Formats: sequence, C-alpha cells, structure tokens
Amino acid sequence: MVPRIDLDKLKAGDAETLLAMRAAATEIGFAVVCNTALSPETVSGVIDTYRAFFHLPASDKARID
Repeated sequence: MVPRIDLDKLKAGDAETLLAMRAAATEIGFAVVCNTALSPETVSGVIDTYRAFFHLPASDKARID
C-alpha cells in the first residue's frame, strides 16, 4: 500500500510519519503527500507531465537518467 504522508507531521518530526516516509522511499518507491502548499492545478500539471513522459517511445525515455 502506498503510504499517505502528512507534510506537517513530517516537518514536525513525528516518529510514525518519519517511518512511513522511510518505507515509501526505501521499500515502496511511492508516497502520497498531503498538506502541501501546492495548488490542485500545479499537481494536475505535474501528473500530466509524468503521463506524457511515460507514453513516450522507450528510446526517448532511455535518454533520461
């Protein structure tokens, strides 16, 4: 399961949140982060950019490290 990380708790050093972020970074590879300063429009734009990248031909993606 992808952990949901509360940014306020992460910044405060909440032990449970820190452990969840560590698991997301080292075991799962993904996290959902809430309580950020990002607008919904910014988040949508980033997701659209990711989608566009993953729809590129493999040869184009291979050039990105």
